[in-house]
Amino acid sequence: GREEEERGEEERGEEEGWRDGLWQGGGENLRMIEEDEVDASRNIEYIRRLIRSEERAGVPAGRILLLGFSQGGGVALRAAMSLQEPIGGVIACST
Repeated sequence: GREEEERGEEERGEEEGWRDGLWQGGGENLRMIEEDEVDASRNIEYIRRLIRSEERAGVPAGRILLLGFSQGGGVALRAAMSLQEPIGGVIACST
């Protein structure tokens, strides 16, 4: 029944982890980001590279937003706080 479906969704969610990145086109720039604290600096650097890439493409920093859900929201906040120049904003849902 419905309870089994919900349990299955929860189990799949745990296996899939969480995603973060910039949404362009069909989402080809989204990638899995590791969940443990050991990889935090690598994850933040990845987001910073994406932001720099957008800036090189002509997108002003003030028009760039980061969005993250759950742990991804925490990563988005940490990445934004580590930037030299402020971006347009951060949306951290269920963080």
